[in-house]
Amino acid sequence: MYWLRTPQKVYFKKGCMFLALDELKTEYGCKRVLIVTDTGLYKNFAVNAVEKKLSALGIMHSCYFALGNKVDLSAVKDGAKAASLFEPDAIVAVGGKGVISASKLIRVLYACPEADIARLSESFGDITSRDTVFPQMQKKILLVAIPTNSGSGCEMSPFAVVNDGEDKYQIADYFIMPDVAVIDADFSMNSSQTETASCAAMILSHALESYFSDRATTYTDGFAIKAIALVMQYLPSAYENGSGDPVAREKLAEASAMSGIAFANAGNLHGVSFESACSFCAVRGFISAMRDVKGADLDRVQELNKVLGTDNAADKLEALLNACRDE
Repeated sequence: MYWLRTPQKVYFKKGCMFLALDELKTEYGCKRVLIVTDTGLYKNFAVNAVEKKLSALGIMHSCYFALGNKVDLSAVKDGAKAASLFEPDAIVAVGGKGVISASKLIRVLYACPEADIARLSESFGDITSRDTVFPQMQKKILLVAIPTNSGSGCEMSPFAVVNDGEDKYQIADYFIMPDVAVIDADFSMNSSQTETASCAAMILSHALESYFSDRATTYTDGFAIKAIALVMQYLPSAYENGSGDPVAREKLAEASAMSGIAFANAGNLHGVSFESACSFCAVRGFISAMRDVKGADLDRVQELNKVLGTDNAADKLEALLNACRDE
């Protein structure tokens, strides 16, 4: 049996954050919200729009922003303590994959105080093969994920990665998937060229892995192929023009979410922990494999070529990466 799991609600369109937060009050009845972000985003006022909207709605809010570029388990535990003190009925994560991963685990530790992150981690990648059973949630708390870049698709996934000293814990369970994802390109509009290229590589690595996975389905193929097509069409302009082409920015945000859905249902946990350079390497690995395949895999490559409207998707993808990254 196969399934397709996504957040309960997915909002997508430039500026959709306002409607999504409206529904925190009108549909979910939220009265207290904990915003989770990192120090850099907080200092750059990235959460100001969220705070102002919540204030306008009369929703009490607090902000936990003690996360760094590398998410540490101690910071996650401190976030859970902040949640316990504030007692929110919703967590709104505003940030990249680190912030969203941390927010997933903050909710776990807040709603299930007895949970042990190390015991819940897995060393394998297939989410359907888990032996670990998550504890029952003692508090009902909504998790809303608002990504500030277009790459990991973490807002759509049941995966989280956190560091504890030299150890890295990888969690894979649909229990931690966000309830609401908000794909608002306003939050990624001013990404640099370097970040744009790195995020596009991550989209492609997740989409290609999902497409060539032995757990790929008709449904995950649709999301994966569309994500690849959107990157091929809109990355050049998003890279060159940045916020000067808001449509291209919006389409990359959508591609990220689509690859996230595909990856959440057909990908492997290890891909979540890719750094930017690893994403480029992963895409190049898929490109190399696409040029030397036989049998069923060859059929998959030819199907991809046909859908993308090209004779050689591998060459097209390689040219795209080369154009957007200094070697």
